[in-house]
Amino acid sequence: GKTTTALLRLKVVVEFWQRQFERAGKHLNVLVLTYNRTLAGYVEALANEQVKTYPHVTIEVTTFGMWATEKLNNPNILSIENRLSKVVQLGSELGLEERFLSDEVSYVCGRFLPENLSEYLTIKREGRGSVPAMPRKLRERLLSEVVLPYTEWKRSCGVVDWDDMAIQLARTKVADYEIIVVDETQDFQANRIRAIINQLSPQHSLTFVLDSAQRIYPHS
Repeated sequence: GKTTTALLRLKVVVEFWQRQFERAGKHLNVLVLTYNRTLAGYVEALANEQVKTYPHVTIEVTTFGMWATEKLNNPNILSIENRLSKVVQLGSELGLEERFLSDEVSYVCGRFLPENLSEYLTIKREGRGSVPAMPRKLRERLLSEVVLPYTEWKRSCGVVDWDDMAIQLARTKVADYEIIVVDETQDFQANRIRAIINQLSPQHSLTFVLDSAQRIYPHS
């Protein structure tokens, strides 16, 4: 139902914008982001069917990862396995279960821009339960012993992870879209949302389709 809603919304806004752009002799750039490749293929077929009659429209349907990789010219991306190994190594003295430690680092790096990491120390942690507890002292250690050394390690190795790519796109404008539709937005971290918003034209239509009850990852 959500994806159908996203496609109906896409049809409405494309029809609205393309009339203005056709009269002005301008091209309309559209981005549709889905959460996984399977859904992207399904959406792309239906989306292209809806807009194929509009010669002044270019539509991209992809996942955030594929889109970010292309826009940043295929950077050297750290593998999930190597990321986990390094995070676990750095956090070995914190007494946290490996999966939780990895998820918490993803939460911090996916929600806050580097200059705002200190907000993690006091902000209410939404999206997961209260166990294990993360009091301020432990949060301070997570930042100083894991997040900051991990960031420096990536820099020294010349690699980036998906969080770095979102941050770079949140800071750097590499595209100009009049229309963006994002499906399954409940699973997009905050920095990914910032990255998407940063690629909008001054005049634009932006649609987020979400269902918080179907959230997969604990980063409300």
